[in-house]
Amino acid sequence: MTINRTGHIRLTSHPGAGTPSRFPIHWGAATARERGPVIGTVTAGSDRNAVGAHGGAYALYRALAVSSGALNPIARPDLTNTAPVVDVGPHPQWSEPNRIVSLDPWGHRVHADFRGEIAEGLDVRPTIAVTRARLTIAELDEAIARGRLEGDGEIIRKSGEIGVTKAAIDPVWYLPGIAERFGVAEDKLRRTLFEQTGGMYPELVTRPDLSVFLPPIGGITLYIFGDPAAVGDRRRTLTCRVHDECNGSDVFGSDICTCRPYLIHGIEECVREAQAGGVGLIVYNRKEGRALQELMPDVLHWLGITRIDRFVSMSNMKYDAIVGSGIDIGERVPIPDELVPEDAKVEMEAKKAAGYYAERVPDAAALKATVGRKLDE
Repeated sequence: MTINRTGHIRLTSHPGAGTPSRFPIHWGAATARERGPVIGTVTAGSDRNAVGAHGGAYALYRALAVSSGALNPIARPDLTNTAPVVDVGPHPQWSEPNRIVSLDPWGHRVHADFRGEIAEGLDVRPTIAVTRARLTIAELDEAIARGRLEGDGEIIRKSGEIGVTKAAIDPVWYLPGIAERFGVAEDKLRRTLFEQTGGMYPELVTRPDLSVFLPPIGGITLYIFGDPAAVGDRRRTLTCRVHDECNGSDVFGSDICTCRPYLIHGIEECVREAQAGGVGLIVYNRKEGRALQELMPDVLHWLGITRIDRFVSMSNMKYDAIVGSGIDIGERVPIPDELVPEDAKVEMEAKKAAGYYAERVPDAAALKATVGRKLDE
């Protein structure tokens, strides 16, 4: 069932239920206007063209605020001054078939691309925010004090803070593309998503005309060190760390794994790269665990990346997913032995035994020939 703009409940118990949206989505189109806006606001009435709601897990907190009377259910965010601080794209990958299926590549530009419709009352919301930020991390202060890093006044400020460009990305799933990426039929994917969420989203099975799903999961945060325009420029060296969230280590400093040490090491490598005239990139996935890397390369394609010169990871799973998606990787940078906590050495050995962690670089050409064959076709 769905709730219309008057607050009444409307059942969607059969395919095609509901009025078709004025804004059909043509995923992979060359422009935002051809593709159409993603509208997941629950008060948008028949204009709504996505299953789920904007904000992912935060939609549940919004529901609590609305139910308690603390928030007007038709309240809309003020998009004034929300334009990205730097331009990102468009890049060729944005319109390549099924290259990007788990995020909206146009999601940071809605205020510009659909300015007229928004002014007329259409409730379109950005799914990507691009801003500038400064990082203050104790280990980096120590690296500066010990001379491993040097202040330059731009990347490392006089205060010791690290200047970055930051992008926060909410997930936007194009269901036909997700199904193809995982090698399953779309109707099976929809049915499984419906069943495994306890029937939370009936439109997955009752509205096959809605091809976009806004899942209530964590998104991705990017930290770019140096010139953001250089990220996809193959004439500039790119150092990149793709990191899966580990709350115990990243936040609380648990020493039973290498997550935080590897993250800090990746940041140091990114800073050095930026100071040397290249660019550094940290991709921080807001999810615990190392599975489902099939969707991970999408954000790299959003940035227009075709090659990572220095990949700060020895994970075969990440490497295989990235190279298999058509992105070249040069050097793989391991974590120095002295940064591995004593109690984490058991984890490292277990990863090696499981084949997750590599001590040498696999042959990229052979991997692309096998894993990337479907993309090449």
